[in-house]
Amino acid sequence: MMKLKFDEKEIFNLFSKMEEIYKNEILESGKEAWPITKISIINSLIKTEEFKYKRLDKLSKKYSLICNIQDILYKYFLFKIKMYNHFKKTKNIFFSRSIYLDKLHSSFYFDRVIDPLYLTSLANIDSLKLYLDRHFFQNSLFLSGNFYKKINLFRFFKKGFNHSENNINKKSLELLRLFIELNNLDESKERMKEDLQNKLKLYFLSKNNALNFLKKFHNLKKIFIVCWYSTDCMGIIAAANELNLETIDIQHGKQGKYQPAYSGWKCIEKKGFLNVPKYFWCWGEKGIKDILSDSTDREAHLPFLGGYAWPILYKSFLKERVFDKPDSKIKLLFTIQPHKGEINNEPLEEGLINVLRHYIKDEKEGNLSEFNLRIRLHPNQIENGLSYLKYRLGELFHSKIINISSKYDSSLFDDFSWATHHITFFSTTAIESISFNIKTAVYGELASNLYSEEIQNQSLKHFKKFDKLEIMNWLKEDEHIINEKKTRYIVNKLPNPIIFSEDLDRTNKIL
Repeated sequence: MMKLKFDEKEIFNLFSKMEEIYKNEILESGKEAWPITKISIINSLIKTEEFKYKRLDKLSKKYSLICNIQDILYKYFLFKIKMYNHFKKTKNIFFSRSIYLDKLHSSFYFDRVIDPLYLTSLANIDSLKLYLDRHFFQNSLFLSGNFYKKINLFRFFKKGFNHSENNINKKSLELLRLFIELNNLDESKERMKEDLQNKLKLYFLSKNNALNFLKKFHNLKKIFIVCWYSTDCMGIIAAANELNLETIDIQHGKQGKYQPAYSGWKCIEKKGFLNVPKYFWCWGEKGIKDILSDSTDREAHLPFLGGYAWPILYKSFLKERVFDKPDSKIKLLFTIQPHKGEINNEPLEEGLINVLRHYIKDEKEGNLSEFNLRIRLHPNQIENGLSYLKYRLGELFHSKIINISSKYDSSLFDDFSWATHHITFFSTTAIESISFNIKTAVYGELASNLYSEEIQNQSLKHFKKFDKLEIMNWLKEDEHIINEKKTRYIVNKLPNPIIFSEDLDRTNKIL
């Protein structure tokens, strides 16, 4: 029977095989076809049926209507007024999404990926921050941002592609055909083809809209973007590269060796692809090594060590709460990851539920509670994740010793500061928590592969069974000797101002 669901490592291996066998076909397909095809295939292979949750309530619908009105006003009036001065002066543009906004104790929202960099750039150079979705309207931002109008409605309703676009479309479909035949995916052929056609349409819309927008800036030099492999971002990158601007992708999470959008690229033209960033800002040395693993001699799409500034800024300026951690109290933070095919079939494992049952029973018997569980929802799956937890936990969901957090309640780093222990499947939070010197554990084969160095140097604990006994023993064990926790995934440092003002071709070597 043909396999229909794939995990991250399996997808990585499929592309490794494709780029080995069809190297010539990929390189001959031009500067745009392979990246957009590859990203479309990745999305098709990981696409799973979501856990169903109730639709928005009346209040949410009312808010949605308000957002739509704000959106219209912003598009046709406020946006043009605000942009007038930026068109003349702006040298750096930062593109982000509201998903990266974390609520601080002050009730302001801090963009954990972009703001540490934007702060440094803004202090020295005229810079602009734009959001690719309108959801940031509901938040009071720590550093203000503007809304980027992505779609030209006239082009959206235009049928078909122009000559250049049609050529890319044909080459993309041919590459998709080769991938499907190579991996015996004929059963998914029509769905994958439809996915690619939709991606291409949105990609061309985004690219043409970005070309018209970016041309208005007289002194623009650099584009900083988060999550380059989103279709709209690829369009913006293609437009910026076509205009000879520097394009930099900012690391927003784990880039790991099996992340096919970053690692495993064996087929890269000498001058690179048009819709892939010229540079990748990495948090640490491990990200650089993984990106270069299959193309050490590449001359395009180069990674560099930019560092991770958010922990420094948080601890120095933004941490306003003091969290007590009595020795008798266990505060366990579980950062849950969304359901993803066979690799994460049950986001909340039975072993952790059994631990929760143990402490709830202990509390009901009149014993002093020594345990609290906080489950932090994934920023991409807040409503869905909450619905899943209510279904999965049943009556346990309402226990006094459990609470749910998300980016709407607190910063991730506030949750780290609260916790004494932290568990995740293979999320980036595993390595981010190391900066807070709390006991952190991961589970599963993928986590074992990704974090082998951190597990070996005892910065992370790896659960082999992840059952009640193993978790309980870990929670209760004493650490007489606390090892200095370390990881090569992250170097905590403030951004170097030279990155925002100088040509990275000249400065990359000294970073």
